[in-house]
Amino acid sequence: MLSYSLEDQAADLNVIAEFLARRDIEQLVPHTPSTAAGASEAHAAGDLLILAGNSLPCTAAMAAAALDAGSVPELLITGGIGHATQYLRDAVALVPQLQHIVTADRPEADIMADMVSASRQHSHVSSDGRVGDCSTSQYTATERPSVLLESASTNCGDNAVKSVQLLQRLNTRPGTVVLMQDPTMQVCCVMLLLASPSAVLLTVLSMSTAELYVMPTASAHVPDHVLPVAALCL
Repeated sequence: MLSYSLEDQAADLNVIAEFLARRDIEQLVPHTPSTAAGASEAHAAGDLLILAGNSLPCTAAMAAAALDAGSVPELLITGGIGHATQYLRDAVALVPQLQHIVTADRPEADIMADMVSASRQHSHVSSDGRVGDCSTSQYTATERPSVLLESASTNCGDNAVKSVQLLQRLNTRPGTVVLMQDPTMQVCCVMLLLASPSAVLLTVLSMSTAELYVMPTASAHVPDHVLPVAALCL
């Protein structure tokens, strides 16, 4: 009988995790901030960042950082109320900086918009439903980064379809879209976006907020740059 050790199991699962947590961009937010005047041009990763509803607060924080760094000019948050929305509410309740956010009976997009705003300064919601940023000096009043909300979708596939429909209604054709989701859902969401009927997206880049790492044991050392997602223990 062949032996299949915990270490071998973890190694195989990490191969799958590396595939799922696809990262087409090495670095979305620069470690060293550039001057305000050059930030947008120097680090532009795409025309639009789509943040799909999930239960990881770090994704909202990364999206906020990308806007502030000028890596993307606009953010679309997609997510209504679905089977996993309660996990997001539970996650928000565990983060002291986010506990002021009302989550009951609210769609994921609205909750995550508040999470993004909590990570930024001087944000406001404008009359057209966009969350505009008032603190980024390199943009004019009409060009400031903004957040578009799609709050009717109820699952990952619906996120993709309704995001594309929203862009169509706005007559927007972003050349390059950066997608951010729970790392385990990155590849799935990219494929769903590209397969959406009448897709207006030319290029979709996957940006996992973390590499995934399955620990062979609960006490295993985890590298600083990865996210431990499970421990295989007897």
